[in-house]
Amino acid sequence: IDEKVIIAAVCGATIALANKGILNNRKHTSNDLEVLKMFCPEYTGENFYLNQPAVTDDNLITASGIAPLEFSYEILKRTNLMKTETLEAWYQLYKTKEPKYFYALMESIEGA
Repeated sequence: IDEKVIIAAVCGATIALANKGILNNRKHTSNDLEVLKMFCPEYTGENFYLNQPAVTDDNLITASGIAPLEFSYEILKRTNLMKTETLEAWYQLYKTKEPKYFYALMESIEGA
């Protein structure tokens, strides 16, 4: 993580990061704060814990196991694999299932 490699963990993988001390000084989330405290005796990062579906802190991305869409969104946003308008249309399409976002997605990639 100190080499600025992107590290992404979802669900139980956040426990592995907590056990390594990686979550002690960075904003993060997981399935639940109490789970981290229960399974990670060396975990001291509760002041950095955010009760959100997914959290990005520089090159660290964490998410709850019930937030695969938000986890994917944060990874795609951090890696700049899509134009902003393409990413936003993609995310809204899968989040809302509204057809207007399909058309926005197609429009955003025309001529790409």
